[in-house]
Amino acid sequence: MIDEVDQFQSTALDLCSSELVLDSRRQPTVPLRELDEDKAKLPPDAVKALCPTISHARYVSEFLLASVCEDLLHLRHYEGHGPSRERPGVNSTGWHLAGSRDRRLITLLFPDEGITSEQEIPDHLFDQLKALRPAPPTSDDTDKAAGDAGLPPHLEAVRRRLGDLLAPRGEDLLASVHLELNEVLLDVVKDPHDRGEAVELLIVRMWLAELDDTLGLLRNKTGQLRSLGMRSARILAQRLEIGVAAHILPTACSARRSLATGSPAWTIPTRTLS
Repeated sequence: MIDEVDQFQSTALDLCSSELVLDSRRQPTVPLRELDEDKAKLPPDAVKALCPTISHARYVSEFLLASVCEDLLHLRHYEGHGPSRERPGVNSTGWHLAGSRDRRLITLLFPDEGITSEQEIPDHLFDQLKALRPAPPTSDDTDKAAGDAGLPPHLEAVRRRLGDLLAPRGEDLLASVHLELNEVLLDVVKDPHDRGEAVELLIVRMWLAELDDTLGLLRNKTGQLRSLGMRSARILAQRLEIGVAAHILPTACSARRSLATGSPAWTIPTRTLS
């Protein structure tokens, strides 16, 4: 019965989802780049409204892909204690949800809670993990204050460091933020392998969540441009459109390694259920 359910879910995902390549080291053109170039044809007010979202979407997707290619970030499943071991079929492939590793991250960040794999995680720990994500600029003071509520000093420092990655102003801060997070968590996560895992999981979680939100903003704005006849806007709007199945199955971001041509090429597609 379990095998039948798994097969049904796999078939449903294939039939009820679409794939959009946000960035590629192999393809010379992708819809997001095309839209960035096509926006010059729009009136100034439309360019002003669209430019920040497109620029941020390109930054988030292109920086993530480049970091994965340089082996600075890894979309992988860890083995738990000790250095992670590469296992065919589960590392840097398949579906990667922003919150898919929350249980493991909570056990690393809150060791005194004694959370086990069989134990239900208390809501207040999920709230603290959620509060670690930097608040978007559009949040009001109340939302920002709520995000900071209850965080111990070292986790407030983690939140500030993660925020640095989202506003680098032309600087690559990944290496420095990685070192700073490692130092901040030094007294909490004692094991160096676990600490390295926690730092990477924090960064990847924040990055995928930011990608989800940015694509949501882009979906709304490109939907308004479909009537202008821009091919790039039409493709993005169609691929990011939310349909009936989205109420049943979650939207996911995936990063997969394409070996179709015999040489590795990284792409970062997003699948939206339609």
